[in-house]
Amino acid sequence: MDKLKIGMLYICTGAYDVFFPTFYSSREKFFMPDSEKHYFVFTDSEKDYFSHDNITKIYQKNLGWPDNTLKRFHMFDSITDTLKNYDYLFFFNANIQFMMPIHEDILPSKGLIVVKHPGYYLTDPKEFTYERNPKSLACINDGEGEIYVFGAANGGKSEDYIKMYQELKRRVDEDEKNGIIAIYHDESHLNRYIIGRDDVTVWGPDYAYPDLYDLPGYIQRIRLIWKQAVFKEDIWKMRGVKMPLKVKIREMIDRKRIGSYLEKREAEREQYLKNEKQ
Repeated sequence: MDKLKIGMLYICTGAYDVFFPTFYSSREKFFMPDSEKHYFVFTDSEKDYFSHDNITKIYQKNLGWPDNTLKRFHMFDSITDTLKNYDYLFFFNANIQFMMPIHEDILPSKGLIVVKHPGYYLTDPKEFTYERNPKSLACINDGEGEIYVFGAANGGKSEDYIKMYQELKRRVDEDEKNGIIAIYHDESHLNRYIIGRDDVTVWGPDYAYPDLYDLPGYIQRIRLIWKQAVFKEDIWKMRGVKMPLKVKIREMIDRKRIGSYLEKREAEREQYLKNEKQ
């Protein structure tokens, strides 16, 4: 049987290129290990991280905030003719690390793959931070929507994923013409897109588990690295926005507790894998 061909979409402009070596090595080791994977990296980096045979480096200007995230669909669409040659396509945020094996048997035969947002997986839908502006094409009305999904991780069968990002590109452009930016950018549009569809596979929050979260009952299969522990300057400054005082205080506290959180996640994985062998 021929190996599945999986296209990996990755964006790392500006300082975000620092995450790529960890992303690449962990993904090669753990994510769909029996498939043929090729990485399409949209970047302005001049570092030598991207010299592997299974990486295509695509120059991408740093668009600033929020276009670096909002315009991801436009980036993907620039290579659609190439992406049609793959069985599945996936996008994960730059600061992702794969922590344990994730095999091909969880892939659906059709449609899209989304991940429950770890901050909202137990939240009443009335409290979801959907876009509520009726003038936006990302708008979700009261009473609509049963889950809130994370913009940091998604994928699917290539034909379905391409249809999705081309449609969301159109919606982003239409909103922009009307002077509208959805509240949570690409994530807001993704949440709107999946409502009412019967071809969406939902993975749990363990597939994008942030460092500073506790998600009882879930193992950190895929780690969302706390960016502030890596960057030399805070992400607010990088976005050209002054960090609010309450956020600054919280970050100081988080820096002191990050080590204990990582140790706890590692212990949970070790126990999980031990139980799996029994």
